[in-house]
Amino acid sequence: MSKTYKAIIKDGRIYWEDEQPSANHSINVRITVLSETPAQVKETDMADPLEKLAQKRAFSSVSDPVQWQKDLRRDRSILS
Repeated sequence: MSKTYKAIIKDGRIYWEDEQPSANHSINVRITVLSETPAQVKETDMADPLEKLAQKRAFSSVSDPVQWQKDLRRDRSILS
């Protein structure tokens, strides 16, 4: 039986993202390289849209960010 685990390979090493296989011995693996992985996302991919939001002052009407977030997440409890 096979199971899928999320991981990133960087500099020839495997870094597990969440759960990892529990093995005290060698295990056989097959690694599939996905077309888009977090390691391939450039910082500018996120920075440009955030800069545009800041220039437009998209959230300037939000006077209390904590209350705004609680209102958005009403259906889920927020632990403090």
